Amino acid sequence: MNGIPRSIVLLQIIKKHLERYFSMPANSRLIRSTELYDFLKRQPDFSRMVESKYAFSRFLRKMHDENILKQVIPNVEVDTSNKCMYQWRFYPPTKTRQRQADPESVKATFHLSKSMFFSKGKIYKANNGVMVRSMQEVHILNRLLREEVFDIYYERPLCAASSKKFPDFTILNTATNVVFHWEHFGMLDNPRYCEYMVDKLEWYKRVGYKGIDEGGRLAVTCYENENQFITSVENVIERLKEIS
Repeated sequence: MNGIPRSIVLLQIIKKHLERYFSMPANSRLIRSTELYDFLKRQPDFSRMVESKYAFSRFLRKMHDENILKQVIPNVEVDTSNKCMYQWRFYPPTKTRQRQADPESVKATFHLSKSMFFSKGKIYKANNGVMVRSMQEVHILNRLLREEVFDIYYERPLCAASSKKFPDFTILNTATNVVFHWEHFGMLDNPRYCEYMVDKLEWYKRVGYKGIDEGGRLAVTCYENENQFITSVENVIERLKEIS
């Protein structure tokens, strides 16, 4: 491999072992970067080049930011909803998720935001053509768009107590004239991200928001696994239609 940049060599090594991992019958589900690192660190060619899981995470981010990662490893999704803590999910090559916009499924009204809040991280397309930060947000937005009663904003600024936040989604139920804010947290295996989540939810509490389970206006979902996530989204949408 003389003449090939070290970063490309390392990506090719990761790709090789990732393919071997998914070739094992028991390994048919998505894995996160922490799980992949635990597998890779046992491979001599990888361990010689990467000294820790933190170095691995930094390398993935560098390759993503330079638009190289998916050119070599296409079966990866990157959650950039928090610019300090990217999250990586790898899929079996035959199950790489390719989603096309589907305008016919759009019944809700969507309002484009002028916010440039970390706009470079918006790389996934929802059914209305709007770019969001993760496949989980794609699922949430696509599900909201199926409800004719909703007016939807993505990352519309919310100002309160002399500070500004950017809720993932702001939703007006036009039948009840109630406005909701929806926050989704997708990286519960990252301690720093969990601290960020707690801080943000405490801010909502300080400025007077209550959760929809208390009849309030704040919806919160977290990703633990796909079935749990899909069920949570459906439950939230039902509550958004019920609360008046």
